[in-house]
Amino acid sequence: MKTVQAQILIKGDPERVQQLTAALAILDLPVTFLQDEADMATIPMVDQACRHFSVRELAPDEDLRNVAALVYLPAVEFYQATDSAAEQVAAQIAPAIDRMRPLINDLMGRAFQGKIVVDAPHDEVFLYFIAAFSGLDVSKLMGVGNVPVCLTLREQLIRNFKVANEDINVSVCGLNTRCVVPWNRIYIGAMPLLSYVARPDNNYDTELIGKVQQLVSDPELVVNPTLQIQALLKVLRCLLGWQSELYSVVSLTKKSDQLELNLMPKIINQGGLSHEFDLKLSETEVADITAAQTWAMDIIQQIKKGSHHETES
Repeated sequence: MKTVQAQILIKGDPERVQQLTAALAILDLPVTFLQDEADMATIPMVDQACRHFSVRELAPDEDLRNVAALVYLPAVEFYQATDSAAEQVAAQIAPAIDRMRPLINDLMGRAFQGKIVVDAPHDEVFLYFIAAFSGLDVSKLMGVGNVPVCLTLREQLIRNFKVANEDINVSVCGLNTRCVVPWNRIYIGAMPLLSYVARPDNNYDTELIGKVQQLVSDPELVVNPTLQIQALLKVLRCLLGWQSELYSVVSLTKKSDQLELNLMPKIINQGGLSHEFDLKLSETEVADITAAQTWAMDIIQQIKKGSHHETES
């Protein structure tokens, strides 16, 4: 007999939905994936050998107030890592925002009150419009952000320094397309990483930090399907109440009814976003974060200017 499970929705690009569904089934997590009738045929028999994971068909107008979370996985073909002009990026993303709006409207019309996590390049742009379209409390909304970067960075440090997972303290910030790694705030045990490397009794390659920085700055990390699923599963475990962790997600704050981007790590738990981590940054890092926020808001404003979303918050 199956255990009581959290109900979730997974929407977006069919291939990406199938990839995440397969991961949930392989891990046999206690989740009920609710699928529309038209999509049921895309995942036949995926839960037949699962004790905990299950798939259930949604009734056409089913009330969604008991659904714990929506995972939104838009197609990522729009992403061009070499494009940086806000107007150019906005033109690439705008059609995906247009496709997303009817989904959000439908969910809200069916009393959806759960959390929403979006995973895509420029997830901060999708997140902004999800908040504007849904009116949900921003503490329930997040983008996967730089969680994949953190996972990669942590593993690279463990491999290169031959230390245990619990000895590494890693946090990054910024956008998933413009990540900021505060190297002075990364620790091995109680010692800052840069001090650890500089110790005379350690014989580390002086170029090691640069090599790791190059790896975690790879623009293709944001569209690596395996890494993105690993990160999504980490976030989902928190949102469904199985653990509470600090992750470098992208989020929003609302001040005087205006939405603002928040690019700092947050504690995630069953209620959504909790406390923000007070990450002490250098002047250069603060400038980089500010520039990333300005760039992202420029993209958002370009989308609002060029479409019917211009009247949103």
